[in-house]
Amino acid sequence: MERDFALIIDPDGQADALSINEGDITGQHRMLHTCLGKGYATLGLGRFLVHESRTVFDQQANVPAQQLWTGLSGGGSPAPFLRGPVIVTARRRPDGSYPALLPGQLDRLCGRVGQVDWAPPTRPAITAAQAKGTRKEQCDALAVHTDPATGMWAYVVCDGVGDHVETRAMAHAFAQRIAIVAAETGDPGAAVHTARAELPTWQDHFCSETLPTSTVAAAVWRPGAEEVRIAWAGDSRIYVMGDSGFVDRLTEDHNVAGYNRARGAEVREGDEHLLLSSIESGTIQELRVHRERVRELLLCTDGVYGPLEAAHGGGVSAALALMSSKEAAGALVADSVALANRRSWDAWGVCEADNATALIVDFLGL
Repeated sequence: MERDFALIIDPDGQADALSINEGDITGQHRMLHTCLGKGYATLGLGRFLVHESRTVFDQQANVPAQQLWTGLSGGGSPAPFLRGPVIVTARRRPDGSYPALLPGQLDRLCGRVGQVDWAPPTRPAITAAQAKGTRKEQCDALAVHTDPATGMWAYVVCDGVGDHVETRAMAHAFAQRIAIVAAETGDPGAAVHTARAELPTWQDHFCSETLPTSTVAAAVWRPGAEEVRIAWAGDSRIYVMGDSGFVDRLTEDHNVAGYNRARGAEVREGDEHLLLSSIESGTIQELRVHRERVRELLLCTDGVYGPLEAAHGGGVSAALALMSSKEAAGALVADSVALANRRSWDAWGVCEADNATALIVDFLGL
């Protein structure tokens, strides 16, 4: 017997139920792929799941579906930027199937399509995740700051070198400092140079056992600006995903492994741990990226990308492209720690995992 298991909403506001034989799991998934494309994303909304196409970049905004989201959430959850056809189902069962939508549920969904006011987003959505791994201290740090005078947003990730309480304090203090200066000036490179100038004084005042330093990756953007500016020192990375779903790495690692790899020389074990740059000294590299290239930014430490690349080279790219930003940050961090523990256990019989931090900026429909 055929049952309605989903509601598909077109950008023009037309809504139709999708029906298939009860229990036909393969048919349900095939229908979702057919309507949305291979790379669709799934977002949770109360008792429902919202599936949106992410593979075609030139489809128009689906305002009726965004209005439905606002109506179902009661305004408590800002509607994401949805485009192209959108499909709503009930939550998945453990076997992967979607239960049939009851008549009352279909009426409720249809009643909210195009009926509730939806305001376009005016600010990016920011998601972050961190894990300490097996280290004693969390020496990764992140910061987000917006300057009320300039409207500039700044996003920063720092990876403290070592596993000491003074390193933790330094990374957290300078992530905040760089974010504030970058938002005030609109210049992430200048913000890192400011941190470099202030570091010796900070070390004199707050350090008695070490002279801690950190790698850094920073980005700034002002609403309406045509560019995103980034700067980095060390091996913390920034990735960008465009509307096409392709993920590119913007940064080059300032370590011996990156230096040798760029010149076609042999990369030996341990080279990735030999830094050539940090907040303290070395190259501070800068780059400008046209806003049209940027749907999402990922700033992360080597505790995220390192284990994923060791296990499968496209790990960071795959997670960022195929998951919503809310899911991707947590998944990247959890997967990287689990992979690092597994790899070290297999190699030495001991679980070892570095601090891991991922900060994702989703520009939605901005």
